[in-house]
Amino acid sequence: MKPLKIFVTIILAAILFSVTSTAFAKNVFEKWIDFNLQGVEYYNNGNFEQAIKLFNKALKLNAKGDALTLTNLGAVHLKMSKRDEAAKFFDKAIKLNPDYANAWNLRGVMYFRESNYDKALENFRKAFELNSSDVSALNNLAAVYRKTDNRDKKDLQTLGKAYLQTNNYDKAIEWLGKALELSPQNFDTCCALGLAYNNTKNYNKAIEYFNQALKISPQNVEALYYVGATYANLEDYVKAIEYFDKALELDSQNVEIYYGLAVCHRKLGKNDDAMKYISEALKISPNDARFWYGMGVINYEAANYLEATKYIFKAVQLDDEYEPAFTKLAECCEALSKISREKGDIKNADSFKQHASDFRQRADEIKLREKLKETTGYEFGKAHLHLLEKVQIKENLT
Repeated sequence: MKPLKIFVTIILAAILFSVTSTAFAKNVFEKWIDFNLQGVEYYNNGNFEQAIKLFNKALKLNAKGDALTLTNLGAVHLKMSKRDEAAKFFDKAIKLNPDYANAWNLRGVMYFRESNYDKALENFRKAFELNSSDVSALNNLAAVYRKTDNRDKKDLQTLGKAYLQTNNYDKAIEWLGKALELSPQNFDTCCALGLAYNNTKNYNKAIEYFNQALKISPQNVEALYYVGATYANLEDYVKAIEYFDKALELDSQNVEIYYGLAVCHRKLGKNDDAMKYISEALKISPNDARFWYGMGVINYEAANYLEATKYIFKAVQLDDEYEPAFTKLAECCEALSKISREKGDIKNADSFKQHASDFRQRADEIKLREKLKETTGYEFGKAHLHLLEKVQIKENLT
């Protein structure tokens, strides 16, 4: 891994290159952003005529037009009850860019308000298919189902799973529950409900649904693993091991089961068994840094500090951005330094102390790089995404 100084230099060079190489287009882009931002602001304030003027200015900046601005124009006309004009803009936007989800979503809103729920459902489905992280499309799809009895169990399940993936667990539970009412023997829905309840820390309810899944498919490794993991969350490690063992009998190559068994045995103070299971995981997946790190942690907790460093060092060889591993290496070296000093071995004590300092510095560098990534790369990207949200008109039916 390059030193921090070089890393920062590269970032600065990349930023400078970006600025100089895009300077010729900057004015046009900034104007387009500015016109759309102002247009959305006028739209939100109810000044629709002024919003249309600004969106038209944005549209003229690109001879071919752009789907986002066309969709914004459609949204304004829809708000002004000019349905036919709105439809034309939505259709143009979709023709220009069939992958622009918001155009499908707003056209769905148009159909929904006309009580054309079949067409609304078609458009919301497409919007959601194109952008499953768009909460607006997700909520609008849900609104159709609340309004009608036309409920497809697959759609309900998809809706519930989407809420699960976006960490909206209450809505996930609501829609997965509706899906299960239509199809009580659906294994996937039972497991998804179990995961939703698990994420709300309602572990007993989670186990109830995982067990329901097991009644449907008694030999299913996934469900057995989920039950074991949930019992581990309840700190009932003995019960967790029971289910992990059942899962392991059916799938002896599943590293996550071995890892779960290792964690549970470690929590029960059975470090020899914990090491045995992590060793099995390593045989299957020798390049997984987690398992080498896990071996190191178990040795560290058993005060086998020198042995711990060997395993953890292997982890950082596999993943040189593994900050917890560098921190643990520092802790090992600090412990070894203390032991050496107590024995009067000052030379080794100083050597271990220096190593500990180096590992701490490396861990701090990784944290700093992550912070730099957030403030230059990641946060910069998020700012653009946030800006994109601001220049789009969104409609949420719920």
